[in-house]
Amino acid sequence: MSALEQTGTSVAPAHENQSVLILLVQDRGDALERVLAVLRRRSPGFSTATVAASEEQGMSRVTINLRGSRQAAEQALEHLRKIFDVRQATMISPSDAPDGPLLREFALIRVACTSQTRREVVALAQQFAARVVDVAETTLTLEASGSPETIEELLRRLQPIGIRELTRTGQVAV
Repeated sequence: MSALEQTGTSVAPAHENQSVLILLVQDRGDALERVLAVLRRRSPGFSTATVAASEEQGMSRVTINLRGSRQAAEQALEHLRKIFDVRQATMISPSDAPDGPLLREFALIRVACTSQTRREVVALAQQFAARVVDVAETTLTLEASGSPETIEELLRRLQPIGIRELTRTGQVAV
């Protein structure tokens, strides 16, 4: 079993019926709990939720990736807008990105390396604008950022070499 199968990560293309919700939420302990509760009850299925500090003090930006119909995503958005702590809630589709918001994902990938495969891994890293952030005797760790499709393609090409460990942020948007 490969490391990708062990972690439950696929290297398949992104779902066509994907929407990204971007929320500006008050930074309170139970605000995120309420957002997640609505998603569990009302969303078509969310694959990732990324929470980070925003440009406004006391506010967090939550980026949520949903799979399913656009209508179901719009319903989830309407329910999220009713939460008192949600100041702003918008939805984008990944297909809207070239003209509007910028969607990116971040990944740390630990790849098994031998003396024969080390150059190949470094060349792939350069091709995908990834950085080598750690070098060990039997592994290289890469830091990659880009569109989800770019990350998926890098993983697809590294898989035959041997991915030992992988972590991804999910999409974030600006």
